[in-house]
Amino acid sequence: MKNLINSSFRQYQITRMLGEGADGIVYAATGPEGEVALKLFFPDVLARNGIEEGLHRLELQMQLRGVKAHPNLVKLIDGGFCQELQTLYVFMELVPGSSLDKVASDVPRAAIPALVMQLAGAAEFLAGLELIHRDIKPANIIVSDDFTHLTLLDLGVVLTIPSEDDPRLSGDKFIATTRYSPPEFVWRTEDSDDKDAWNAITFYQIGATLHDILMRKAIFSGFDQPHAKLYDSVKYLSPVVDATDCDQWLISLTKCCLVKNWRDRIQMVSWETFKGPVVSHTELDLQQRAIRLKQIRNQEKRAMEEAQQIKPPTNDRIHQLWQLQESVFMEIRQYLLGANIFPSRFSALQTTQSESSYIIKFTFEPQSQIGFNEAFTVTIVMSISSQFEQATTMIISGSIGSNSELFEAKWNEMLTVESSVKIIQNCLLNIVDQIIPD
Repeated sequence: MKNLINSSFRQYQITRMLGEGADGIVYAATGPEGEVALKLFFPDVLARNGIEEGLHRLELQMQLRGVKAHPNLVKLIDGGFCQELQTLYVFMELVPGSSLDKVASDVPRAAIPALVMQLAGAAEFLAGLELIHRDIKPANIIVSDDFTHLTLLDLGVVLTIPSEDDPRLSGDKFIATTRYSPPEFVWRTEDSDDKDAWNAITFYQIGATLHDILMRKAIFSGFDQPHAKLYDSVKYLSPVVDATDCDQWLISLTKCCLVKNWRDRIQMVSWETFKGPVVSHTELDLQQRAIRLKQIRNQEKRAMEEAQQIKPPTNDRIHQLWQLQESVFMEIRQYLLGANIFPSRFSALQTTQSESSYIIKFTFEPQSQIGFNEAFTVTIVMSISSQFEQATTMIISGSIGSNSELFEAKWNEMLTVESSVKIIQNCLLNIVDQIIPD
């Protein structure tokens, strides 16, 4: 695989190596189409991720074969399975220019708006075909030498928007790039059949790429060693994005793209926002958006400070429970902050009952103008099931004042972050419905 220079492959003669990534190697080759790029996937990586899944993604790529589908998307020529090497191959156009990760710090400020518009345009084109790139990053982008044109490469992990029970989901196998992916994608908690959730992943990856151009360094540089620290940074750290020598809407766009919670992210970013300052926004709209962004980033800062005080357990099942309650805590807090039907002033508490049991508690202050005449508390207890170790027991209760019990319910099943959040949201609404007078 790594020693094929001067050998033939199909109708092409391999002439030189262009680059090597985690999943394969890319060569330049000459043949009927002139000079092209040939990507060969490493057989061991292909086997580890599943040959059937790899073949399916190749079929998706081949839908775009033979034509220049989009001016900022690499043209695909051919692809298939090589019996001799026992791996997949893809022939594509050889794009002139440099990989963006090599020249990000050299991009002229004036060229950035057009380049980000081109990148988003290619991603939006794929989204229109219900395809998700899933690995947008500077290393998968070629920029022309004059910095006027951008080409998005490597559709190797492209996927259609899957349904909730789709076996093609990567599940516990994360196959994109941690540094440039949002928390919900790295920890596999995205809504599998929600188009907005998948667009939110793309928006984050475009924002992370834009960060590198604006800040002239890779995102989370200095907060990525040892490697475990990178995971903490992806989950909690709001990267600094600040530059005075470029259009300020780019700074705001990047910060909005990098919001940790995908539901907040999708409220602040759309395909339209990559095309320049949205002219339909009034000064009031812009000010409200800026304030909301400040609130979100301050919340993320507090979440990181709190996380640094809690050390995760090492036992696998206990660690799974810790991750579950940690994600649920953050999701519900974001939900309460974003919804308009709960009291705006509340405290959020996250405590350990034992190494296999956690308590999450939200205490709301009275707010009579919207129907809450007394303080009330919602308590969520999550623990490893005593009946089946892989299941989670979740007890949700609500009380008003000091004693009056409003609600209590119990679940004992294989809970995910998404299913837990939906259950808790329904219970919160049930509790509030009982509190507010008719």
